[in-house]
Formats: sequence, structure tokens, C-alpha cells
Amino acid sequence: MKIKLIKKRIKKIVFYVFIFYSVLISNILTQFSALGQVDLEFIKQLYQQGKYGEIIEQLSPYEDSNNPLFQEYLASSYETRGQLDLAIFHWIKARQLYEQQQNENKVTQLKLVQAQLEIEVGNPQKALLLLQQMPISVSTQALVGNALLVWGEYEQAISSFEKALKEVQETNVTLSLLSNLSQAYEKNALRLKQKQQLLRNDSAEKQLLEVEIIENETLAKTTANQAWQLAQTLNQPNYNTIRAWLTWLPYLNDQEQAKTLKKVKTALKKLPPTHQTVVLWINLADIIDEEESIIEANNIADTLNDYQSLAIAKRKLGHYFESQQQYPLALAYTQEAIKYANAQLAYEQLYRASWQEARIYEAIGEKKEAELAYEQAFYSLNRIRNKLISASRDVQFDFQQEVEPVYRNYLSLLLENPTQKHLDTVTQVFDSLQLSQLENFFQDNCFNESDREMEASEILKEKQVAVINTIILPNSLHTIVRLPQGDKYHLKQNITSKELNQKIEEWQKDLFQVTTNNYLNSSQYFYDLLISPFEDRFTQAKVEQLLFINDGLLKNLPMSALYDSKKQEFLIEKYPISNNLGEKFIINSPKLQSPVIAFGLAESRPPINQSLPNVTNELQEIKNIWEGNTYLDQEFTKEGFIEILKTQRPQILHIATHGIFTGVSETTYLQSYDQIIDLNDFDELLQRYANLSLLTLSACETATGNEKAVLGLAGVAIKQGIPNTLGTLWQVQDQISARIIKQFYQNLEQNMPPVKALQVAQVRELENISQHPRSWAAFLLIGT
Repeated sequence: MKIKLIKKRIKKIVFYVFIFYSVLISNILTQFSALGQVDLEFIKQLYQQGKYGEIIEQLSPYEDSNNPLFQEYLASSYETRGQLDLAIFHWIKARQLYEQQQNENKVTQLKLVQAQLEIEVGNPQKALLLLQQMPISVSTQALVGNALLVWGEYEQAISSFEKALKEVQETNVTLSLLSNLSQAYEKNALRLKQKQQLLRNDSAEKQLLEVEIIENETLAKTTANQAWQLAQTLNQPNYNTIRAWLTWLPYLNDQEQAKTLKKVKTALKKLPPTHQTVVLWINLADIIDEEESIIEANNIADTLNDYQSLAIAKRKLGHYFESQQQYPLALAYTQEAIKYANAQLAYEQLYRASWQEARIYEAIGEKKEAELAYEQAFYSLNRIRNKLISASRDVQFDFQQEVEPVYRNYLSLLLENPTQKHLDTVTQVFDSLQLSQLENFFQDNCFNESDREMEASEILKEKQVAVINTIILPNSLHTIVRLPQGDKYHLKQNITSKELNQKIEEWQKDLFQVTTNNYLNSSQYFYDLLISPFEDRFTQAKVEQLLFINDGLLKNLPMSALYDSKKQEFLIEKYPISNNLGEKFIINSPKLQSPVIAFGLAESRPPINQSLPNVTNELQEIKNIWEGNTYLDQEFTKEGFIEILKTQRPQILHIATHGIFTGVSETTYLQSYDQIIDLNDFDELLQRYANLSLLTLSACETATGNEKAVLGLAGVAIKQGIPNTLGTLWQVQDQISARIIKQFYQNLEQNMPPVKALQVAQVRELENISQHPRSWAAFLLIGT
């Protein structure tokens, strides 16, 4: 009976399986039949008529087709409508099918198309990888230049464009190359200006940069004019002609600009309605900032159903009406931009539109809605952090205009009447700002939270550390104190950032006047500003250590030199002091173990050409105190340094040599006997060959007028997860430095934690040798 029942069930299962496969095979046969029925001539006609939506509708059921022409029409239609990711997907499929057919001409052609689109969507590295596999030609050189231009490698881009121009024969390609070359010169001049601003006024490099800036600005104008002159010879304006006109437009006087503007608009209106046309209208709007151009872009994008361009056009319309203080219209367009950006998960557009929405809500007094909009902008920025870093080095020069204000504005709103919840959010936002600044500085993903063994709150509680977090806003200074148990207190002080920076610069200047006590007024002022309001709370909470997380130029001030005029003692005499960039960067410090590896340069070597005779004694004293090896002068070559790190993999690394920490990674370096070790090389070497618990840089200096100067020193520590990094804010006389360093290592040898070891060494110096902070306050410990 059971056997019969089983047989019956098996027959039933076989019957259903047969029906399932019959339907499946029928569907496949129908699909193949339909594939054969698609009229490619009809598709071609639709394409010529600009009916890209219909093409996508006709061919979408067959998007897995092995017919490369289907893939090409789909790719081109998606590209024309601005759906560039889908376009890339289908161009790749078409190329793969041509590869199977061994059609090398089509494969080469489609690689070039894909490379251009990768550049447009912000993936210049992918484009460069593709182009490196191809033979050198005018087309590849031009696209390499485009990729390098987007990536922010302007000098290399200029070189590529110039090589292509020597070989080019087609007028259209020449126009495009000249426009891009002009843009590369212009952007290079802007970058050099940014770099120049971060250098000291007396720097020889600053003068050399001025010459380079003028040269690049002149070449940008000359090249733009060449493109303009060539465009004038063409009877029928096209995309490249209009780009050439737009490149020259900013250089014209008002009368000539008005005349050219009319010509540009007339030509633009004759172009077919494509994504490229939308981009040109948007470019024009960026130059002249008018409603008409943005509306034209918006209308074409709407016709194409180009969501990416719609998000941009709607946002720009919103911005236009925001600038006119027509807030209802501004809000309506901005919220439409958010809708289209959300639909595409276009987080770069979403952060910009959400930030704009927040500003508009603030302007009309809707604080709660503004806070929610800032929250969305903050979330979107975090989503694209890695893309901002990897896609373009140019982003670091837009950071102050395009990214940092989002964080600052959000902080300003949260700090108006902060609750404890608001203060927690402030900490998160400020830490993210610091992280973004670091990643922007290094152009690298600097920090991974998962690397921490203990949460910051546990470390602070265990060590009885109070955190003092300063936030500088345009019209106020905010101080947030976090006690060891986690309670937070907030104080707002009405001082503008300009006034604060002036006081900081005055104090820095007075600190260098070793023959006077003028520094005391400023030392007392900053003590009263940052410490006095919270002293009773420190006492009640039994605080044993202070950790400063400072903002702006306050990073460059020696907190150890704050002076309590009532008790007549420096802050370092009361507490061990450390510094960090944010709570999320706090990591636990393991017990220090021998050996120490110490490098030093006592001789005068270029480019600084200044000897440090006491470095010899400094290294000998370290060797006497701690087990380890020392390498002096000729033994401290760059190659030797690399080899020793590779073979010995130290936990404690001491380097006594000249070093310059500026606000630009390219001009931050350490000096070895034979050549400089730039910041990126040093960072990479530590990452590959060291697992440090302590890094000491005892003869370096930071650029005192530059708030980003400390990022180099702090960034290396944070990127490599080094719990303790000791550096100097300014160059200390090497005899004094050797004395303090000796005492510091003696204290470490007695099992003092680094922060306590530094405190004892500094207090001993001020009590026994010199009370003036110029000699002992430069030492800065980054860690806990």
C-alpha cells in the first residue's frame, strides 16, 4: 500500500516538473523568436529621431541579448538620457561580445567610450586602468588628460594634453583639448595659490610659487583664447565649439560677454536634447548665475527623464531663489532636487540639496526641520566619504567651501540650545569633521574604528581623564567638557573667530620673546577662557589627566603653558596633558617594551642646512636608558632607515632630525642624511614595517599660523594606530630638547605612562632651569 502511494506521488512530481520545463522552454523559444523580430532599422530611426525612451522600452526585454548592436543602442540611449551607470553596464556588455567576435576595432572604440563615461561619473582611476591597456594615440592621450584633470593631477594632465595637441589633426578634437588644457592651467594655478597660503611669508618657496601661479594663469588665458579663435572658424557650432566659448567667456569684459552670451544661448538652443546639452546649460549657469540657463537645463533633463541632471538643475534653481530670498520657491525646488537625488541614491547631490534645504529652513526660522535636513546632509556625506577621497584629489581644495561648512553649520545649529543628546551629536559631528579633514589631508582612508580594543568611554573612565573639546564658530567659541564618568557640560563664549585668532597669534608671538614675560597675559587669558569655568567640576570628579581636542588654530597652542594667575602655576603643574583630534581616535596604550630604535642627524645637511650638535648626546642618553640601537648621521640614510625598519620592526621609534609639518602633505617631511623623507613615504613605511607603541619626533616644527599643520603629525599617529606620539610645536634648542628627552625616557623606564613621563620632564625643566614656556612647552603628546 505504501509503495503504491509513493509511486503515485513520484508520478505526480514528474508531471509537474515536465509542465514547468515545458513552460520554461516555451518562454525561451518565444524570447528568441522575438529577438529575431526586433527591427534594427526601426531602432535606428528611433535613435535618429531622439526617441531614446522608446528604444529603451523596445530593447529592455532583451537586455541580456548576445547581439552587440542591441547593447550599443541601449548603452547610447541610457547615456543620452544621463543614466550613465546603466550606459557603462551595457557598453561593457557590448565590448565583451565584440571581444568574443575578435572585433578589435570595436573593442578599442568601446574602451574609449567606457573610459570617458568612467571619468564623467567620477571614477578616473578606472578610466586610467582601461587606457593603460591601450596603444598610445591622440584619443588615449586626450582621455588620460581628462582622467588626470578630474583626479586633480593637473601637471600630469597638462603634459598629456600637450602631447595630444602635437599629434591631433581634427579641429573638433583640437577644440576639446585646448578647452581642457586651459581648465588644467587654471585649476593648477588655484591649487598653487592654496599651497602658497599655507607657507610662511618669509619662505623662499612662497616666492617661487608666485612665479608659477602667474605663469599658469597666463597660459590658461592664452589657451582659452586659442580655443576661442579656432571656434570662430567653424560655421556650424557643436558641443566643442560651445565649450570653447564658455572657456573664454570669463575673460571678456561686460560688453563682449553680453554679445558672446547671446551667441552661446542661440547655439545651445539648436543642439539636440541630450545629457551633454544639459551639462553645457548648467556650465553656463555656473558662470553667469542666471535663472534662464538653469530652467533650460531643467526642461531638457525633464524631457529626457534624466534624474541625475534634474537633481542638479532643481538644486541650482533652489539656490538661485535662495539667493533672491524667495524662500517658498527655493524650498519647493530644493525638495524636488532631494526627490530626484533619492531616486538615484545620488548621495553627492543629496548632501548638497539637503544642506541647501537646511539653510532655507534656518532662514525662515524652522529650526527643527533645519536640524533634520542637516542630519540627512551629514548622513549623505558619510556615505560618500570614500568616493570623495578616491575620486578626485581636487576635492581637498574644495573642502573648505563644499564640505566643511556642512559640518560647521550643523554644529552651529546644535549648539544654540544644546541638550545632552545634542552634545552627544555634536561630538559625533565634530569627530567626523576631524576625520574628513584628516582624510582630505592624506587623501586616504585614515581610520578604522573596529581597530580599537577598548571604547573611548572605558579608557577615559579608567584613567580619570577629562576631555576639553573646543569648537570655533564665526561669532562664538564653544567649549564642551566631558568628565570621566561621561557627563558633559557646555559653555558658549561670545568672541568672534577673527578676534580669537588674533589673540592666538599674539600669544604665539610673545612665547618666542624669551627675554620678557609678555606671554603671561595671554597664558592667563586662555586659562580663564578654557579652564577656569570648569575647575570645580574637575576637582569634584577627581580628574587626574586632561585631554584637549582643539579646533582651528587652538591646535597649535601649548595647553601646558596656560597659567593660573591665582595659584601662580602652569596647567602642566596641575595635570598631565595630552592632545587628540577627536574622541573616536582615542585608543588604549599598551605597556612600553624594549628595544628602542633611534635615528638622529647632528650634521648640517641640505635643504635645511642647520646642525643639531646635541643630537649625538640625545641618542647616546636614550641608548644608556633603554635597550636598543642608534643610527647617527651617515647611518641615517633613507635606504638605511627603510632597511632597519624592515628588519627590526620596532615598537618604540625615536627620530631626532629636522622636520617640517605644514598644512600640505607634499611639503611635510623629515630630513635624513642623504635626502628628505616625505610624509607619504614615512606613513607608508610605518604601515608596512612597524607596530609602534611610541613615536618620538624631537626636532620638528609646525607652521604656527596654519591650523592644518598639526594634521601631519596627528594623522600619522591616527592612521597607524600609534597610541602615543611625541612631537614639538616649534623647534626647540637642541640642548634643551636633549635634556627634556633624556628625562622623558628615564621616566618611561620607571614605568610611568608617556603622558605622565612628559609632565614630569616639563615640570622639572620649568622648576630647575627656566620658567619661560619657550623652552619646555613646545612638546606635544598625541594620545591618552
